[in-house]
Amino acid sequence: MTLLANSSGDPGSDSGGARYSLNSLKVSEQAAANAVLKAMLNDASYQEFADSSYLEITGTPSADGTWGISFGRPSESASVEFSDGSVSFSPVDMTVPATRLPQMGAFYETLTEEQLGMLETGLAVSTLDSSQQEMLLDLISNSIGLADTETTATAISEIRATLSETYLFGTPDGLTLALSGPHVDFEVSHQGSTAKITYRDPSTDSLTAEDRVDTASVAAAPPEVV
Repeated sequence: MTLLANSSGDPGSDSGGARYSLNSLKVSEQAAANAVLKAMLNDASYQEFADSSYLEITGTPSADGTWGISFGRPSESASVEFSDGSVSFSPVDMTVPATRLPQMGAFYETLTEEQLGMLETGLAVSTLDSSQQEMLLDLISNSIGLADTETTATAISEIRATLSETYLFGTPDGLTLALSGPHVDFEVSHQGSTAKITYRDPSTDSLTAEDRVDTASVAAAPPEVV
C-alpha cells in the first residue's frame, strides 16, 4: 500500500505509525484493509466502522510481539493493541443510536435521590448494590464490545476487579454518565437520538490531564464490590 501523509480531513497522529487513506488505495488494497477490519471486529462493529477513512499500523505485525492498528474517520475512531497473543481495544470514540444502550436509562431509574445528588461530585461505585454494578458493567460491555466475547469479557473482568477504586459521575437528567477508575475512563452522552461513547483503559492508554476525571477530592468508600 502507498503510505500517504496525514491529510487535514483525517485525525492527526503522534504514534509515528504508517497511515493509509483508504479512499486513495487501489480496489484490491481497499479490500485487504476491509478484510483486516472484518477480522478484528464483530459483525455489528464492522458495520459501524465499514466506511472508515483511514487505517494506521504501529509497530511490526507479528503473532507474539506488540503492535497496533487504529482506524476510523474524523468523528469516530478506535485503536487495537496486539500483545503476546492478547487483544485490547483502547481508545474508542464512536456514536451509536441511543436505542442501542437501554441499560443507561434502566440504571438511572434505580438511583435514589441521594445517589443522584452525588453524581456531580462523584459517587463511589462500591456503594452501589450488586445489581446496579452489574447494570453498569453491562452498559460498558454493550458499548465497547467491538470484537469477540472473550476480548470484551477480559476488559470487563479487569474493570470489575477494581470497582472499589472506580467512581461514577453524571447529570441528574440521565443524559450523561461517566466512570473513572484504574481500568476504565468511560463516558456516554446522549445527543438527541444518538449517544456519544468514549472509552479508554488508563492502564494501557496515556491520557492528558484534561481527559482524566479528577477523583482526588472524592471520599473513599467501603469496598462492597461484587
